Amino acid sequence: MAGLCGVERWEDAEKLLPEMVRNNCPPDEVTFNTIITSLCQKGLVNRAIKVAEQMTEQGCVADIFTYNSIIEGLCNEMCIDDAMKLLSNMQSYGCKPDIITYNTVLKGLCSADRWKDAEQLVVNMIHMSRPQMKLDLIRYYILYAIKDCFCKQLKF
Repeated sequence: MAGLCGVERWEDAEKLLPEMVRNNCPPDEVTFNTIITSLCQKGLVNRAIKVAEQMTEQGCVADIFTYNSIIEGLCNEMCIDDAMKLLSNMQSYGCKPDIITYNTVLKGLCSADRWKDAEQLVVNMIHMSRPQMKLDLIRYYILYAIKDCFCKQLKF
């Protein structure tokens, strides 16, 4: 699967999914995430979302890797509102955002010059921080995202 995606043969990768089911080797979350991540990295986010929909039809559950890939793809395509909506809906889908999820959206907001929204997201991150999201780690990722955005704007 990774080989097909690596050479951008997504149609073949997608055709392989039903063949796997027919051969009693159903695709799992890793299989789907391989396709989804590859599609998102190439800017084919809508197609990746359709693959994620197939994932649930096959009895697989989207995990943090699925959501992070799609959110990153949306942010890279400057579909920030869609990324924010997915972030806010993740928990209702049974998946809690992690520091990477928040950092990805934060970088997207900064890249889109949506500083007020970025500020609000930082406040939400701090309020929603869980034991595994230590405050020092949150600060590091916030600074990293902001530095990254400034460097891109100043073309360093």
